[in-house]
Amino acid sequence: LKKAIEKYQLQGCLINEGVIMNAFPKLNGLVLAGGESLRMGIDKASVNYHGIPQWEWTRDLIAQFCGNEVNISSNNLKQGISDLPEYAHNGPIGGILTVADEVHGSSILVLGVDYPRMTKASIKMLVDTYKITGRSVFFVNVETDRIEPLIGIYNCNLLSELKKEFSKGQNSLSRIIRKNNVALIRHKKPD
Repeated sequence: LKKAIEKYQLQGCLINEGVIMNAFPKLNGLVLAGGESLRMGIDKASVNYHGIPQWEWTRDLIAQFCGNEVNISSNNLKQGISDLPEYAHNGPIGGILTVADEVHGSSILVLGVDYPRMTKASIKMLVDTYKITGRSVFFVNVETDRIEPLIGIYNCNLLSELKKEFSKGQNSLSRIIRKNNVALIRHKKPD
């Protein structure tokens, strides 16, 4: 370090000893492929936008950031896991809490199958922000100013908070997220 400071004339610079320098919880992936697809009329997880079913494309996209440890939350897919009975029939929070119980002590990168235009670069923004801050991180829809709870990283603290709030009857991810100290990203390309 001393040689680098001298060589690059970095005298007076501060050394970053923040969160990125510390270990952070393992990141597991979760594809939310449940739902009844009532508005679409067909199973949205099986729609083929990219040459393969959307659930597979979504899994492959986030697997790059999770060491290939990705769960699929779905009652309809053979590859999927169903919500635990205590979380069933409560929407996306049921899938997240089911996986949180399975991967206890890990953070979860969540992506719904509803986002066929998601990019690797956008997922990298989430992961990089998580690694720097250690906080849960989500995109904010710049057109509606709403948090996108199905595109984000739920850290261990937020997962505990979800469980606590769910036990009190709360199942709105957006409401729970807004009450917590999370990092928010306003994406330049809302589509």
